[in-house]
Amino acid sequence: MSAINPTSRPWQVKHDLDLEGRTTLIGNVDGELIDGTTHHSFDFVCRTIDEDDDSQSRSIAIANADYIVRVVNAHDALVDAIEAINRDARPCNWDDDDDPAQVAAWKKLDAALARAKGGAA
Repeated sequence: MSAINPTSRPWQVKHDLDLEGRTTLIGNVDGELIDGTTHHSFDFVCRTIDEDDDSQSRSIAIANADYIVRVVNAHDALVDAIEAINRDARPCNWDDDDDPAQVAAWKKLDAALARAKGGAA
């Protein structure tokens, strides 16, 4: 079985609701002007499930979708920043540090980086 890769970033919320009031996340968005008409292409990411007609539920789904988009789009920059901290700021003998809080902080940073890269923390 081949691996399925996530949709290319950046992601965004498609701002038109479907007939059921669901919100769609899209990625890999491209567009061009052809003969005076705008043509868009995008890849599907996911769609919210709206099981009731409650406008508050739709508002919450849209807010969650916006949050997911921000986190996904920030992922690479955050991983790069954590790797830079590891490379440039971590002392070579960090695990021998007499300050248990400092050792715990470096371990927390390692765990966060592993999770961001898809590994176990």
